[in-house]
Amino acid sequence: MVDHLEIRHDEDFITQRGNRRIDVDIFLNDPTITKENMYDREFDPHYLVEYHIKSYFPYFNLKNIIIDYIVWGPDGNIVYSWKN
Repeated sequence: MVDHLEIRHDEDFITQRGNRRIDVDIFLNDPTITKENMYDREFDPHYLVEYHIKSYFPYFNLKNIIIDYIVWGPDGNIVYSWKN
């Protein structure tokens, strides 16, 4: 289902509220997953980001982080995206 993740962090970008932003690209290896059926296929990008990726933040002393992400299909098209 998830082939790999790419995470980018821009040290110089700070929001008006003083938060930093991390951009995550989630690459899928299943061409049948779409925005309409991803939850039926048991793929929840919000859970992946909010639970799994954020669980590593204390190890890197990351605080006040906003995460934006894009889910990419194996064909290079965007399946879903989320901006805070």
